Amino acid sequence: MSAVAPDTRTVEDLRASHKQLMMLGLSREDSFLQTVIIDISDGKILVGKHRKYAISDWTEKKIDTKNDPLLKELVILHGNIQRIVSEEETKMRLLRVAKILEERGVLHELPPPNCHNCGKPLETKSEAKSQNGGASHCALCDAELNEEEQKFLEQGHFEWRKIKREDICSEMAKIVPYSDRRIQQLLPKEYKKASMMRTTENCRNVSPNPPEMSELSEVEGVLTVEGIAGKNEENLETAARIAKAFSVNAEDEQKQYPFAECLCRGCPKESICPKVVV
Repeated sequence: MSAVAPDTRTVEDLRASHKQLMMLGLSREDSFLQTVIIDISDGKILVGKHRKYAISDWTEKKIDTKNDPLLKELVILHGNIQRIVSEEETKMRLLRVAKILEERGVLHELPPPNCHNCGKPLETKSEAKSQNGGASHCALCDAELNEEEQKFLEQGHFEWRKIKREDICSEMAKIVPYSDRRIQQLLPKEYKKASMMRTTENCRNVSPNPPEMSELSEVEGVLTVEGIAGKNEENLETAARIAKAFSVNAEDEQKQYPFAECLCRGCPKESICPKVVV
């Protein structure tokens, strides 16, 4: 992989996305919506490094660039073309999901059934043992699973349950790549929680004409003009100390430079330059 450190947020989002799609019924393989492109000439990943960081056995597609540096760069550029989805389209698709969930309900996780033999909660599919030509057995007592238990292992333990409209946003956050807060911002007000609507209304009611600094007083529980000036001076001193602690001269940067291949080796900022050859 490239020496560039992966974006942690993207990696976590990819893991969550894969888990959500599997929970909704897609197979593990089908839940890898995009592939990782690998160059068989040298084994390096050209497209999809974050996918590999997220899940090591992410689906791969191998191509042969014959180790041509121009073709490598072009494959990377073309492989990272992604359509920018407008906010209007995102609103439309989230609203569709909300209406479907309002009608259908949401997936609710059920506890696993008890084993018919040992009476203990059945282990998950990944932990269940397989013996005698592929027959599934309880991971605790080795008893062969009956039809109901086998169905649980194959289909999971979820069912659709109706929910209140005000809870749809928080449930949507479990199956779409957006946070509860972001979903509430994009959906119509009928899907917003009362607390979110109050916050929005309060923001609208904030006075556009705040009091002048000369009007502030400690009697009102607010810093005086002098107090604000003193606070600003403290902040400037703190900022200066932080800047000094993180300052590195060009010579030290060159010593700390972590990448073996760079496109601009003469640059004194090369230690923080993202332009590295794959």
